[in-house]
Amino acid sequence: MPNLIADQVLNEDVAYGLLTNALECGTPRIAIDTETNGEDVRDGRGYAYGVSVAYRSPNGLVSFYMPFRHNNPGSVGNYEYSRFMRPLQEIISRRTCIYHNAKFDLVSLRTLGLDMERSEFLCTMKLAHLVNENLFDYSLDLVCKKFLGRPGKQKSEAFKKFEKITGWAGMPPEVHGEYAAYDTYSTLELFEALQPQLAAENLHDVWTRKADFIRVLIDMERNGVLVDQDFCDAMAEEGEIRQTEIRAVWKARFGKDLNPMSRKDLEFLLIDQLKLPKLYHPKTGKMTFDKSAMEQYEEVLKLIKNPLAEEILEYRGWNKSVSSNYQSYLSHLSSDGRLRPNFLVHGTKTGRLSCREPNLQQIPRRGEKSWNGEMKKCFIPEPGYELIECDYSQLEFRLQAATAREQSLLEIFADPRRDVFGELAKNLGWERQLAKTFVYSTSYGAGAERIAFVFGCSKEQARKHIDNFYELYPNLRKASRIAQREVERRGKVQLPSGRYRHFQFPQSESHKAFNSYAQGGAADIVEDRMVACAKAGLNDGKRSRMLLQVHDSVVFEVRSEDVADAKVEIQSIMSNVVPDFGVVFKAEPKRWGE
Repeated sequence: MPNLIADQVLNEDVAYGLLTNALECGTPRIAIDTETNGEDVRDGRGYAYGVSVAYRSPNGLVSFYMPFRHNNPGSVGNYEYSRFMRPLQEIISRRTCIYHNAKFDLVSLRTLGLDMERSEFLCTMKLAHLVNENLFDYSLDLVCKKFLGRPGKQKSEAFKKFEKITGWAGMPPEVHGEYAAYDTYSTLELFEALQPQLAAENLHDVWTRKADFIRVLIDMERNGVLVDQDFCDAMAEEGEIRQTEIRAVWKARFGKDLNPMSRKDLEFLLIDQLKLPKLYHPKTGKMTFDKSAMEQYEEVLKLIKNPLAEEILEYRGWNKSVSSNYQSYLSHLSSDGRLRPNFLVHGTKTGRLSCREPNLQQIPRRGEKSWNGEMKKCFIPEPGYELIECDYSQLEFRLQAATAREQSLLEIFADPRRDVFGELAKNLGWERQLAKTFVYSTSYGAGAERIAFVFGCSKEQARKHIDNFYELYPNLRKASRIAQREVERRGKVQLPSGRYRHFQFPQSESHKAFNSYAQGGAADIVEDRMVACAKAGLNDGKRSRMLLQVHDSVVFEVRSEDVADAKVEIQSIMSNVVPDFGVVFKAEPKRWGE
């Protein structure tokens, strides 16, 4: 049999024979993809209406689509659903299945009544990210272009028309068949192309841990988190009022309408009025107020004592909080009042989780800012439960100190009575917050120019600040330089977990090496401890369940009568980082919002 990438839905008996042949021919890996009605498969609205498979038989490659529950059966009709479930379940239980975005397909297959608990799987989306985390997008189409030199998807003109007119839910089987079969064929070939790179970096054990973590995320998203809708409404309304009031003040003061979300008005407020230095885009050479520039400007605005600076921060803070948080939380709710964000395992270069629809990685710690200081109140427990947050303290800094074997820092971290930023501030003659800002700016690879801008000093003085810091902790500089040389030599640096952080431009980006090591290492620590918590029964769905990961913290919903015991167990597991890095990792469970 030559290669069969079916461009149409096959006769049902032929398809059944090919499906059972996938088991009989002994192929170890089978690619699977699901087609759904376009609704959320995690909260009961969405469901899979068809499945495609691809595998290599002794006679050639096979890829075809099986329609089961199309609302529009078209001229072909749906296959007999019950007939195909047994061989599909056997494939899932007895073979390693390959998906592109396994976090979605594993849940989607459950909507067909399939048991996914014990299945072994691979995810080409995450595997591609492990060998190259510098891509802009990890969709099947673009990843195939990168690794196979061709698009990963194929849409007929008929498919495009139905997609535009009826959407996914109205797609007939005969139109969907070619698209689905090509998807799965691409997934199989993509994995085969990735295999040599995965083997070269010895990533088998790394993938095993990532697969466990993906299962934890599936459970977290299935749990969702309950939202206080009245509180979100009230905060959104307050934010709209405050933005209007601030703009009215500026109208009276400056004689014109100003919007600090626009480039033109930012130039007037930041450059003309506050006399801040101009920032220029490194590629275009033009003055910029892009995301990176605004992060620097906002650091400065927090440090200077000026009413206008405070107003700009407040306006922009309310603007972001209203649109990205309070209103976004409400617009993404499921019918049960719970929010189910999409946690992405491939969304950052360092390997940290990112989150969208909505982004819950931006929930700040409790503070005094009116626009987000009480944002944790948006999330509430079910009756009879409490929300418990376990947060790591200075996780990345502790990992850097351990890697560098910086004994003076390790001694501070080992003593719960000592405050690392307080002692650093005293040694450098600064305020504590200034010392904390300096440490994290330096850790993130900021050079003299960035330090000078943020601290409002000359580059010469900034260099002295940096030198004074490294005189206190010389091993940090040594470790940073070792990581930098490693990147310049190999284009990558290995993290404690065994995976690598790859750099697209090693010579110009090598100054980020040690920070990337710390960020990526910290992300792997949080992942590993979350998996350990799940294996210990802290995600059983009854006594306790994990709901969110925010920054370096994990949020649990714990049955009220079990809170005391669960807090002890959570602290023990989260603090007992494996392997032993030689530093105390401080993780403190407390009630959410305290």
